[in-house]
Amino acid sequence: MDLTLSDEQRLLRESADRFVGETCTAEHRRKTAAEPNGFSAAIWKQFADLGWLALPIAEEHGGLGGGAIEVGILMEAFGRGLVSEPYLATVVIGAGLIGACGSDAQKQALLPKVADGSLYLAFAHAERAARFDLAAVETTATKTPNGFQLNGHKIAVLDGQAANQIIVSARLVSANGSSGKLCLFLVPARTPGMSTHDFPRLGGGHACNLDLRDVHLPADALLGDGGDALPAIEAVVDRAMAALGAEAVGIMQTLLDTTLEYTKIRKQF
Repeated sequence: MDLTLSDEQRLLRESADRFVGETCTAEHRRKTAAEPNGFSAAIWKQFADLGWLALPIAEEHGGLGGGAIEVGILMEAFGRGLVSEPYLATVVIGAGLIGACGSDAQKQALLPKVADGSLYLAFAHAERAARFDLAAVETTATKTPNGFQLNGHKIAVLDGQAANQIIVSARLVSANGSSGKLCLFLVPARTPGMSTHDFPRLGGGHACNLDLRDVHLPADALLGDGGDALPAIEAVVDRAMAALGAEAVGIMQTLLDTTLEYTKIRKQF
């Protein structure tokens, strides 16, 4: 396997390291921690201007068609600066699910907005009884004359409090009450019946728990054609874990650099 970076990838790494080093200082992190959503909307707009939000999105949907290596380069740089903007939730996971499961109309309507920074996404999937089993979903979606009705509870929704649209996983319930396929639904923020309980994360940013009580959605809230979404969820989670691994490398490099610098100036008494 050839892991040599291309010229474009090296330029991306250099620009990301330079931006994070100049912008994401300790003072900046203190200020963003006090923001209602735990990150800076101005910095997010700069991410869009730099093309970073469009990076892994397909070109036909307003993106740049990048892959895991480009995302890893960005995430490593973000780790160096402890960046709290919701890149993982919106771009890696949210846009990834829409790209994998969404209809052509949904992709055309949503992905360009992710790329230009005007749409924040979150993925509500984890539940208290799941024990890290991605297939363990008790939230239900019941068909109604006008669409669907969702009921359930989700935990640890990354940056859910800031999302304009939350992608919620639920199992379709048949007329006899038995649950079936795992599907994804687009739920706009402040939809009646949906409530969020926000809390800060230790590493920066926020997450929330989500209550869904008789949440009524139109038929077009269903992401895609209603096929089993579990394979797409598993693939997106794998990509998110790889991205988090790259971020962890950046964090550890900063810790190492800071420690080495301290050993040069430390005086023992």
